Amino acid sequence: AVVSTQSAHYGRDPMVVKYEPNSYGMIFGDDGHYNYVVGSQLHLQSEYNVPDGEWFHVCWLWSASSYTTTVYLNGKIIGSTATNQRELRTGGTMCLGNYARVKSSLYTFGGDLFKFSIYSRVLTDTEIRNMASDICSNEEENLNSIRSLRWEDIILQERSGSVTEITTGCPSPEEIEAGRQAKMLRLIEERLETFESRLQNTEQELARTKTSLLQSDTKLENVTASLTATQEKLKNSEQELAETKSILNQRLNQTENKLENVTTSLKTTQEKLKNSEQELAETKSNLNQRLENVITSLTSTQNKLNDTEQELAETKSTLNQRLNQTENKLKM
Repeated sequence: AVVSTQSAHYGRDPMVVKYEPNSYGMIFGDDGHYNYVVGSQLHLQSEYNVPDGEWFHVCWLWSASSYTTTVYLNGKIIGSTATNQRELRTGGTMCLGNYARVKSSLYTFGGDLFKFSIYSRVLTDTEIRNMASDICSNEEENLNSIRSLRWEDIILQERSGSVTEITTGCPSPEEIEAGRQAKMLRLIEERLETFESRLQNTEQELARTKTSLLQSDTKLENVTASLTATQEKLKNSEQELAETKSILNQRLNQTENKLENVTTSLKTTQEKLKNSEQELAETKSNLNQRLENVITSLTSTQNKLNDTEQELAETKSTLNQRLNQTENKLKM
């Protein structure tokens, strides 16, 4: 809310807003005394240093998830505290400028009030600073989708006591709406120009795309023809491959049969070789035995020959002696 204080017209405990459900409501003032939410109070009188007669912006936040209330003065935090963990119920009575049930002069708010609104979520620091930056800020209108209670609707409600409308110098809601519509129209015109430019570029791009597409169609026809020829070659190659595969399979079968015969023959040859080796071993053993016998016989014959030669020599010597004797007798 934007507030201007006039202490000469104040009650003892002035209330800017008082919301009364069945229990545990909220009370906010303009001098820091009342910052009351669901049974918890925050006193900030020492922080309210704005002179009477000057507009200032005050924002009260309460989070139903963290159960925390925070007070902003002219866009800056001046106090924060945890509250009772209670629910702020709907369906109560709200009164601006006094106590709803009593309407006592003790609670009379004698200043000025402008742009009081209630929001359905906790506002951000930036949003609050934007509101506080200028009394005529349109930040409230920018957040219209989350305003649960709007100032434009409040000023149309029933009033009691001494309530006077003042001039703030800010544009009226109708003027704001007209300005918003004019701004929207300018944005639409700018977007229209942008879209027209983009449309022109798109049309040019479309023309280039059509040309490219025609070229692509020609290439596609060539590629299709080439693909058809390739498919025909592939078909012939597959047929040739099948025939070659059949011939190779026949040759492979013949080779396997030959290999089987060769294997059988090899086994027979190996068996014969084994028998031949055994027979050769036996023949070799017999030959060795016979050779030993021959050598033994030869040795015996050699010995007999030596004996015979010795006997022959002895006989020859005897004969020579007898011949000599005979010759000597003959000489006589």
